[in-house]
Amino acid sequence: MNGIVIDSSLVDFILSYIRGPSDALFDSVVDHPAARKTYSHAKRFNNTDLNRIAFWKGILEKEQSRNASYSKQVARNLEYIKNNQDMFNDAFDELAAYIPSDYVFECRLFLTLGYDIGIVSEGDALLNIGHKHFSMNPSEMLYYSMHELHHVCYTNYHPIFTFSDLKTNRDLFDVLLYSTHLEGMAVYCPLKRRLFEHNLNDEDYRVLLDPNECLSRVQEFFKIYNDLRTAQVRPLVEEDFEILEVMSGPSKRLWYITGAYIAQVIDSHLGREKLVNTIVEGPKSFFTAYEEAISSTS
Repeated sequence: MNGIVIDSSLVDFILSYIRGPSDALFDSVVDHPAARKTYSHAKRFNNTDLNRIAFWKGILEKEQSRNASYSKQVARNLEYIKNNQDMFNDAFDELAAYIPSDYVFECRLFLTLGYDIGIVSEGDALLNIGHKHFSMNPSEMLYYSMHELHHVCYTNYHPIFTFSDLKTNRDLFDVLLYSTHLEGMAVYCPLKRRLFEHNLNDEDYRVLLDPNECLSRVQEFFKIYNDLRTAQVRPLVEEDFEILEVMSGPSKRLWYITGAYIAQVIDSHLGREKLVNTIVEGPKSFFTAYEEAISSTS
């Protein structure tokens, strides 16, 4: 039995605030553990210059401005999760096959609104159930929950970086290694369930299962990877940060797709134990195992 608790209390507070704003409800939102973790994530990745109160005031104002269909969709998504607790727990149990055998989940999956689609922050996972990605297919919330919970495990072994720590192109290369490992493993872990349930509409999986498009993205990734790996160490310039958009932005998502592809190759050729051990050993071992896997097929 996993130790994952789904906590919807922040969403309850936000919905109550939307229906009838008050200072007490505002404080209940801003001081909520999930709200603090969301703000911490935003600061870590330079997504806000505001203090926590102003940050959440902005989010709540946007949530208040949304139309009635949005609120109904949030309510439906909340009900979907509450009515399918057993299905979510079964999916969470499946994560055991993709994490070290000695790791035990003791965390919360906080349901949230207004920020990103899903994040990991300070030992917990957070899922934005109001995100448009979930409006047509609520089962996507289950797969994305698996994704973010895998991050909880991964960041237990390798704490996530802070954007302000990026000073040189070597730092950027290290972030590329880390994020490809982190995101690739998290994309890969729901794949088996998605295949079984014929639920592959998410863009990452469409590309991953299209051999030609996947190969194109992987080749583009390794071109950037090799350029960074072989470059002389120097301070970062503004143009360097465009690499992060190519790697994580919606048009390419190179480290998500390449990371999942690498995980699949290692799993297929070297076995699940080898793949899972890279979580303990770290990002460099992930790429070393991939090189070993492709060498074994040549």
